[in-house]
Parts: sequence; structure tokens; C-alpha cells
Amino acid sequence: EPLRSSALWDRPEVVAWFAQAPVWDYSLANAAYRNQHAWPGQWYTVPIGYTPNWTRIHRSDPPDRDVLFYGSLTDRRLVALDSLDRHGLAVQALFGVYGPERDAWIARSRLVLNLHQVAGAPFEAVRVAYLLANRCAVVAEGDPAQDEDAQPWAEGLAWATYDDLLGTCQGLLEDDSARHHLADQGYQLLRRRSEARYLERVLDQMATDHVF
Repeated sequence: EPLRSSALWDRPEVVAWFAQAPVWDYSLANAAYRNQHAWPGQWYTVPIGYTPNWTRIHRSDPPDRDVLFYGSLTDRRLVALDSLDRHGLAVQALFGVYGPERDAWIARSRLVLNLHQVAGAPFEAVRVAYLLANRCAVVAEGDPAQDEDAQPWAEGLAWATYDDLLGTCQGLLEDDSARHHLADQGYQLLRRRSEARYLERVLDQMATDHVF
């Protein structure tokens, strides 16, 4: 979860809970927030990387959905999805769908949209990494230059502002070569991020710190 000043994260008992055991967190933005607020405890940043068992979706040929979105359907997201639909794109929106059923929809979709729940939210690395592991072309709302967590993923996604999502999706749907290249580029980027190496590194650091 993104850490930010709120009624939840600013409660002393919440901070105390986290201090009771070592915590792994993948977000650099969260690390900056904790450092700024001097949170106690043993914290370790563990990046999201590739694990082979993630690659398991067999693509439909041909796919029959232009754009897939899955996640909570907030008003902000519904406005963007409705705009895609009104401009003639075949949009599939899912909420509460997981596992094989979700994967079947991913297989049927030309693009997957990563759309923030609220404006300015940090990059959703866990969601996107799974998609890249399955060679999905992903259109992501955001700007890597303004989001530290998004920067390592910059070359593997098509980035767009909220207002430019339609044009970005349309451009990729009209250019099969560019869309397939984006999917392959994202997959290769993720493959270079070995989760096994990340885990080895954090476990070595925890052993050095004697926190087991």
C-alpha cells in the first residue's frame, strides 16, 4: 500500500505494529516516506522481479478485446473506461475476478490498461510485473520522470496522462507491430530483474543485521 499522510498511516499504533517484525516493501516512495517521518523498525526494500512461474498465460489468437482493465471500478476509472468505449474500443472491465478467470481475459485482450485509482497514485509494480511476465502490451497512466517507483519500468510500457489514454490506446491498436514490440520489450525488461537475486540480497542483509 502507498504510504502517505492520512488518518490511517499517521496513527502511532500503526507505526508501532510495523516495528514489531522485519518488513519487506518494494516501494522506494514508501521508503522515502518512512525516512521522512522517522519510522522505527527493520525495513528492507525488495524490488519486484521476474519469477518463471508467472509466465503461464497462453494468448488467444486472435484476441477479441481491445482493452482490458481489472481492479476496483471507482468513478475516476469508470470515466476513462467509458471514454474508450464511446470511441469504439472493445473494453472489458473486471472487478473481483482473480486467478484463471482473470488470466483468460488477459489472454483475450490486445492491451491491458494500468489506471490509477486516484490521481497522483504511485506506480502499481506488482500488477504490471505479472502482465509483463506474460508478454502483455500495457498502457500505464503516469510519468516515470515524476515517480521514482516507475522509473525502472519506463522502457517496458506505453505511458500516458489521464487525458491521453484514449489516443495512446488507439495508436497501439492500429499498429500491430508497435504493440507486439512493446509487449516483447516489457517482457525482456522484466526478465532482467531476477526476483531470486533480489531475495538473496535481502536475506544476506538480514543475516548481517541479525534480525532472524
